[in-house]
Parts: sequence; structure tokens; C-alpha cells
Amino acid sequence: KTKRWLETHIWHAKRFHMIERWGFKLPEAPCDKSFRAAFRATSAHCLLQDISYYACVQLSGNKDYLVTKLKSITNAKFGLTFAAKAYLKGNREGCVELVHNESPFCAIGKVNFMWNPVCNNDVHDLWIFVHPSFTSEVLDLLIKLFNFKSNIEKQNELAEYCSSDGTKLTLVTDINRFSLTGPLANAILRDTLQVITDPLEQCNETNWSNDYFKNAEALEICEKQTLLWNSLREITMPSEINSHLVLGLNILDPRLQENVRRTKSIPGRNTSCDSINISENLCSSALWESSLRTSIKNKMVSNGDLCKLRNKLNLVPGETGMIKKYLQPMPIILIQKPGTNCAKLGYGSGWDIIVPPNYAMPLWISLIIHGARAGGLRDSRNICFESQQHYLFPDTKAGKSEATRIYEELRSKYFRLPPAKRVNYIKIGINSPFQCHWQLLVNEWTERQYNDFHVLREISTLKDLQLYIENKLSIEIDSNSNIIVPVSLLMIKKGLCKKHSIICLPNAQDMELYKKKEYNKILIEKIHLDENKDKRRLERRTHLAMLKKLKRKRVLAKKAFLQENKNLGRTYEYPKHLSSEIIIKRQLEKIQQLWLPEKISTVRQQCSKEVMGYVTEGGFSFIQHTGVCLGFVCLKSLIALRTICNSGIVVVRNTTSRKYSFAKIKVMI
Repeated sequence: KTKRWLETHIWHAKRFHMIERWGFKLPEAPCDKSFRAAFRATSAHCLLQDISYYACVQLSGNKDYLVTKLKSITNAKFGLTFAAKAYLKGNREGCVELVHNESPFCAIGKVNFMWNPVCNNDVHDLWIFVHPSFTSEVLDLLIKLFNFKSNIEKQNELAEYCSSDGTKLTLVTDINRFSLTGPLANAILRDTLQVITDPLEQCNETNWSNDYFKNAEALEICEKQTLLWNSLREITMPSEINSHLVLGLNILDPRLQENVRRTKSIPGRNTSCDSINISENLCSSALWESSLRTSIKNKMVSNGDLCKLRNKLNLVPGETGMIKKYLQPMPIILIQKPGTNCAKLGYGSGWDIIVPPNYAMPLWISLIIHGARAGGLRDSRNICFESQQHYLFPDTKAGKSEATRIYEELRSKYFRLPPAKRVNYIKIGINSPFQCHWQLLVNEWTERQYNDFHVLREISTLKDLQLYIENKLSIEIDSNSNIIVPVSLLMIKKGLCKKHSIICLPNAQDMELYKKKEYNKILIEKIHLDENKDKRRLERRTHLAMLKKLKRKRVLAKKAFLQENKNLGRTYEYPKHLSSEIIIKRQLEKIQQLWLPEKISTVRQQCSKEVMGYVTEGGFSFIQHTGVCLGFVCLKSLIALRTICNSGIVVVRNTTSRKYSFAKIKVMI
């Protein structure tokens, strides 16, 4: 197999459009009409996603040494890092932006991480969950940072690297991770998870729990985890629970539940968790140890053997008491997601579940039966959009790779259309309809020749910049820096902008219309002269004439060859000559360049208004009930905007339209 499958692949393949991405076969979107249904699930019910394609990198070693080394690939100005006290105890999952140690502003991407507080001989474990688009980049960075060398002797299923100081890196590929998003996530987990109250009853000589719970400390931690979950399970909304809480649990095999009909879970009535006491080591779980994960995987009772046990032991339908001792406990780790603080408080909150190998399908089906709705990659992008979060940043390798893929896909789709059905982007003043030329835009605004650009991520600077736009603060800004600023745009009254739309500075006439509240008056871009129109027509005529001439020559040559064979009494076959494929391919490239020139001299002055930046994600927001855009603008363009207006008003235009729309710009923090 060239592509990896998730454990839930067969279930998804029957119900979803599957795509190849990042070395996996992943579900993109359901086959039914589910766009609004997926949003309803995230806002009022529960959306379930299999995100096991995230890579889990485990670092093992001395905690102080790990923290010191990892400090060089993080920037404290971007937010909390691996060394934050809130995360070192392991009770919370953290999120950090990784950067290259040679350049503190050259970012790689955001990763989630959590510490294991239980140490063996002063060896602590750190799990880092990495998006698959930049997994290889993170691995190369860590291998170089710790001077790791591949441990070929101990490599089985897990890739393992060791260093001379005893630090170890392991690529954990035998765990699964599910994401539940929505207010009913807590209720669905309450009905699905059958938490073990007495672990000693489930101990069996043949499974992992027999030796694990002989340790009194592990048994005590398990009891505390159960008590805490009993306090949390009746809370109405997952957003009311402690943010990023990590909780290990041991549950019964989900296949013991006899529900065959899909039901809807009802939320609990407890609306507060102020009185809940969170102790240490709550994230402790058997999943941290690779030997226990392997034992859980190998000693799982198959579905066929489980059916035989049911037929043999179950005297009363639905009774599971006698089967429990034959099935091993299932360790899981719950991770709380706090959601966002945008227009709808708590949107995107829920739980993530880390599941042992081979148990993904039983738990997945159980969650679906209790009311969760399955989602794919499209729903992940929509959740980011509604939560006012960027999916991939354009200054990272992963962001550039994704932009290139989208560009090639849209460009190929554009040229599959007949010429009469194509939008003439030259006439409407759009130089790059399928990609964002950030580097050229930055160089034009700064009037310098930079080789790269960076996204502004410093939280304090972003806050000051927002106050500066609103004319509430006066700050000194280095206008010649190669920085682009993340912004969100809220459309005023009408308008809906999509990906690759241009964000422009308003002129004096535009501001007069805005002050008079004449939003409905249409701002139209003038029609530009298409200098390539006659060239395309001439090239097409010349090309057709050439093909006709070549065809005539081939026909005459074939007739002459056959006549010669007939006269000489030979039966030779006519040799195959080179067809016109090469000529047609070269002609296609010429025509494509005349429709969409790749060599662009300007982006800032491509139309009648000065371009500030691009929209990277846009559409109608169901939360804010209007058009919303996410994008980036040049830092110097915000200074120019301040001189025009103090209210942060810009104009936006789609790549397929000549109409401009007013929008309110806001710096994303």
C-alpha cells in the first residue's frame, strides 16, 4: 500500500468521499448533503472526527534537559511554551508554535503536547501531536536538535532514535485519536463510556491489567480518575470544564453494550464545576507504555470469538456480567477542548479521546450509536473558519505546499473549461486568481527586495496593532519589515468573499459613501484592456493551420508508401511517425500563458485600488450571520489605512467579480 489507512477506513469508505492527502487515505466529506448538518452538530449537537492521522512523537529523557533543549525551538512571545507551569504537571494539554532554532521567526507550525508526570528513574515522557503536513519537518528538527541516531536494532513497528545522553525519540503510530466537537460531547461520552469502578475485578492473568494494578499507586490514581469523571459526566457543556484538562480512564470494552438502535444523548443538569478538585497524575494511563499498548493490541478478543462467548455464556439476552472477565479493560485518555471566544462563546468545545490500537472501530460505532455525527477534513476547515482560526499559515513550508496544491488544482480546472466559459481575469484586473503572491506584495509595499516574509505572531504586538488601527494607541512601527499581519474581515451589509479575494485600500470617494451609509451603491472596477486577445486568436489560427498541414503531409506520405509496396509486391506495414502531441503540448502552454501569465510584475497596482493583502478563507459564517473573511495584509498597508480612516474600513473584491464590498478589518490575536 502506498497510502496508510486509518482503523476506521472501511466504515468511512462506505459513507464518505475519500481523498489521498499527506500519505493517508482520509475522509473529505459525507456523500449526503451535510454542510449545514455538520455545523448544527458542532453548535448544538456533536460532531465526531477521526484525527488519527496526526503524528505522535514521544520524547523520553530528563525533564529539565528536554525543557532546556526545546526552549530553542519555541518563542515565548508567541504564547506559552513546553516549560509553562500549567503544563509540566501533565494535567493540561498545551499548544505551541514551533520555530527553527536558527531563525526564531521562521515558523514550522502549531503542535499539541502533554507531559507524563509519572517518571521511571528520572525519565519523563512528552507526547507531541503534529499535523501530518509538517511531520517530517518536525522530525528532522528534533533529530538535529538532540543529535539523535536511528536505533535499527530495536525498530519494530515504531521508529526509534537515541542520543548519547540517553534521550530517546519514538514515533508512536499505534494509537488512535478521536475528536468530539459540540455541546452534547459530554453527554455522549457519559452514555458511551462504562468506567470501571473496581479495577481488581477486571484483573485477569491473561491481560495487561493483572500486573498494572498490582501497583498500589496505579490503583489509587485509577480511583481518583473515576471519582473525577463521575463529577464531570453530568456537566451540561464541555466548555464549562477546566480548559485542556487531561484525564486517563479505564473503561469496559464498548462491544459489551447491546444498543442496536441509534439514540440521542440528553445533556446533564449540572452547570458548574467550581467544587471539583483536580489532583495530580490524573493523566496517568497504560497507554504511555509501548509494551502495554502492544499487549492490549495482541490480546484483544476478536469479534468472532466474542460472538462465540455470547452464544456460550449468555443465558439471558443483554446480560454481560459473565463475559466481562474474558475481556480486558480498555485504557483511554480524555482531553478537553475549551473552544473559542468569538461571536459564540464556547463554540468548538468538546473532548478528544486517545484510543489504544485495534479498539478504534468498536468505540467509533458506539459513539455513532449514541448520537454523534461523523465528519471529515472539510468539517475541520469549517470549524477553523467559524472559530476565526487560520488552517495553515502561508509563511510555513506546509502552508506553501498546500497553496501550491490548490493552485495546480484550480488552474487545471480553469483550463478544462472551453474558452467561452472562462473568466477573463485580465479584463477585471486580477493578476493571480488562484494563488497569493505574498513575496511580491511585501517587496512592493516595503520597496525592498526581500527573499522571504513572516507572519506576525507576537501577541503583545498584535494587540497594540489592533488599538493602533482603532486610533486608540500610538505606537512606533517598522514599516519596512517583511511582515504580514493576520486579519479577519466582517462584511458590512452585503457581500460575500471567497478564497484568493483581494483586500484593498479605500479611496476618498469610497469613504464618502461609507460615511453617508450608502453601502448599496456599487463600487465597480473598470474594464481593463486585454492585450493578449488578438495574440490568442492568431496563435489558434496558426496552430490549426499547422496541424492541418502536418496531417496532409502524413496522408500523402502514407499513400506513397503503400503505392510503392504495391508496385514492388511487398507487404511492409506503414511505420508509425511521431504524432502532433509535442506540438499540441507546446501550443497549450503558450495559450495558457496568454490567458494567465505566470510572470507578474506587480500585485499592489494590479487594479484601480491599492492591494493590501489576500483572503485565505472566506464565506458565509453561520455564527455571525454574515460574510466573514480570514486573510493577511502587509504591515505597511495598515499604516496607510490609518491615514485614510480611523475606523478600520477596507474594500474587498472577489476574483470573479468587478464589484467591491465594504468590510471591517480586525487584527487576529
